[in-house]
Order: sequence, then structure tokens, then C-alpha cells
Amino acid sequence: KLAAWGEKIGAFIGAVTVFGAIATGIAGNVDKIDQLQSHLFISTAVLGAGGMLVAYIFGVVGRIKGSRRITLCIETGVQNLALTLALIALSFQNEFSIVVYSYMFGLVICV
Repeated sequence: KLAAWGEKIGAFIGAVTVFGAIATGIAGNVDKIDQLQSHLFISTAVLGAGGMLVAYIFGVVGRIKGSRRITLCIETGVQNLALTLALIALSFQNEFSIVVYSYMFGLVICV
């Protein structure tokens, strides 16, 4: 019972961290939002969904069943999102033209 609560609390903290990273990234660049192009939203949506689809296909081919296949899809499609956002932001000194892709990917995946 304690482990189930720990899992829920950990998931909540993870979600808050991801949304916080996205919110601060967008808030810090709010003056540049008008520069975003529609292909940015399309490419980020396709990236996450494509990763999940490929994982699903490999799960079917590998005869992985039920919840393990779902886990494979989620882990492949969105694994380590918060870490990815942080590494990109740190590596490129928050340069909007590069970092915006990671923030948009995070936003699309979380929605």
C-alpha cells in the first residue's frame, strides 16, 4: 500500500517538474512566441507519436503482451523528457531557436 502511494507521489512530482520546465521555458521566451511556425507543432507531435508507434510495432513483432507493450510504447515515446529538456537548455544557453523544439516536444507529449 505504501509503495502504491509512493508511486503516485513520484508521478505527481515528475509531472510538476515537466510542466514547470515547459512553463518557465515559454515564460522566459514569451516575446518570441510569435516567431513559431506551424511545422514546429506538427513535427513535434509526429516525433513523439512516431516513437510510440514504432515501439508498439516492435512490441507486436516481439510478442510482448498487455501492460508491458504499453510500457514499452511510453518509455520509447517519451522517456526522460525532463532530462532532455534540461540538457538541451543547458547545452545551448537557452537559445530560443533550438530550445523551443524541446519545449514544444514536451508540451505536445504532456498533452
